[in-house]
Amino acid sequence: MSIKHEPDLVKAADSVVCKLYPEHISLHEVSYGLKTRIDHVLYEKHDIITIEYKMKNWKQAIKQAKKHRAYANQCWILMPASINSITVLQACTSAGIGLMLYSGSVINRVVKPKDMSVQRSRNQLEKRILSQYLKKGK
Repeated sequence: MSIKHEPDLVKAADSVVCKLYPEHISLHEVSYGLKTRIDHVLYEKHDIITIEYKMKNWKQAIKQAKKHRAYANQCWILMPASINSITVLQACTSAGIGLMLYSGSVINRVVKPKDMSVQRSRNQLEKRILSQYLKKGK
């Protein structure tokens, strides 16, 4: 599968991501607040992992992922392996954001995210996740 656009990346990488977190509920495009949409949320027993998918714009991905830190334990960005560069690796490390690189059917987690001990209440997001999950099942 040739990956030229973000939806292609999401489609190609989704099953691989889900295998990395088999116990988690997996949801796409979770809305949180008026202007926030999370590309991919993995959820299990108060463990929230967010993933932003981007083809090239790693600066925007980091900016979005930083917003997720208010309610997620781990925040990742997932990009094609061709984006691999020292600059991106350093920026992710500095921001405490994880970096996954996708190639073929393989995901390499090249930067581990800072595991956040989230202090703020996540009840609202958890309710949205569960509500969307229940709607998805119908």
